[in-house]
Amino acid sequence: MDSSHVAPAFTGTGDIHKFIETRDEPAWMLDIRRAALENFSRMEWPTPQDEEWRRSDIGNYDFDSYDFAGAPDAEAPAGDLPDGVAGRIDFDGPTSTGVALSSELSRRGVVFDSLEHLLKRVRAGEKASDGAVDAVKRLLGGSAAWDENRTFPFHYSAWTHGVVLYVPAGVMVEEPFVVSFSESGDGRLSLPQIVGAVGQGADATLIQQVRAAEDEGEVFLSDGVDLEVGAGGRLSFFAHHDLNIDSSTVSNGFGRVGRDAHLHHFLSSFGGMFSKFRFDVILQDQGADALIDGIYFGREDQHMDLRTVQDHRGHHTGSRTFYKGAVKDEARSVYQGLIKVDHDAPQTDAYLTNNNLILNDGARSDSIPSLQINTDDVKCSHGSTTGRIDQRQLFYLLTRGYNPTEARVMLVQGFFEELISRAPAVVQEELRNEVEERILAEEDDEE
Repeated sequence: MDSSHVAPAFTGTGDIHKFIETRDEPAWMLDIRRAALENFSRMEWPTPQDEEWRRSDIGNYDFDSYDFAGAPDAEAPAGDLPDGVAGRIDFDGPTSTGVALSSELSRRGVVFDSLEHLLKRVRAGEKASDGAVDAVKRLLGGSAAWDENRTFPFHYSAWTHGVVLYVPAGVMVEEPFVVSFSESGDGRLSLPQIVGAVGQGADATLIQQVRAAEDEGEVFLSDGVDLEVGAGGRLSFFAHHDLNIDSSTVSNGFGRVGRDAHLHHFLSSFGGMFSKFRFDVILQDQGADALIDGIYFGREDQHMDLRTVQDHRGHHTGSRTFYKGAVKDEARSVYQGLIKVDHDAPQTDAYLTNNNLILNDGARSDSIPSLQINTDDVKCSHGSTTGRIDQRQLFYLLTRGYNPTEARVMLVQGFFEELISRAPAVVQEELRNEVEERILAEEDDEE
């Protein structure tokens, strides 16, 4: 690549203001970044004294030591469009290595592009989709103002690269859109951002894949996801995280669901030494509905902390959260779930379930479901279980001719299958293989 296209590198949080000034973005986007940086500057990093972070300490991370850079000043090449996919964007670090979108969908007004490319077009005065631009401005502006803890303004001041999916009103897309982030390096900070918005009556599926390009090297991923579903629309979002064991993730996401609209959010977490995921779904208007699913499987000394918030603000809204996790070796998982019902949200129907499987002594799983109800006439409840493999079921399989390894694989896969079967069809087999590999690795460790 020509050196003139190489983005300048920065180090530490003290360089965020310099990074912002190098961005070729519209004035309103720079204002969003600067407002977030102002919030960041007046806040401290969360500590175990903060309730949400009581079991997950990031005090040992030196955020001023990480290097980061934005995308190079070059347009991504056209990529291949695989069969069964509506669009695909690939990233190698902050660099987009290929962008592909069905020409038919492009003619119908669908936008699936890198955020950098969209913002540069706006900055240059070129023609761009008003719907996509308005969605980016509205969603990033709203999330950047969220100052519940310092990780929010940190990300929204310094996000380095990302994608935007915009599906206009009435457009229904059966095949999924796929964005793949490949992360590598050592002592590197990566801050990808996703914006996904579907208009009134539209329907789409977006798949995010976050993977390690190398087995070694410490990457700190600060991930942002902003989703919006217009009235009567439907959006399914699936995120799969599998960084190497040296790396860490802090992810914050928002889903805003309109009148009679539906959002399905699915998180799959397997990688990284430390991960802290949070997703807030905001049911804004009458009839809004959300399904929030997640699976996680920790091994070695991984630490996984996952939080969901079902925020009901409109009346006659509904939500279901179902998370399942397994831990082994010396891994620890923490799941925190909150159902929150506003004063103006009567006839809310919400449920929260978390099931955990502990596969050996030394592993630990914490489950903290909670309710915050501020009105009457609601149906809200939660359930949580933590246990080990049922020895009666194991014995039954052994008497039917299965060996111990085969029996354990079947039981753990069966534990996860209820949720895996609700993931997009194109990723289900991959998830089953991931689960099996984890179980077999655990068997190898015991031999």
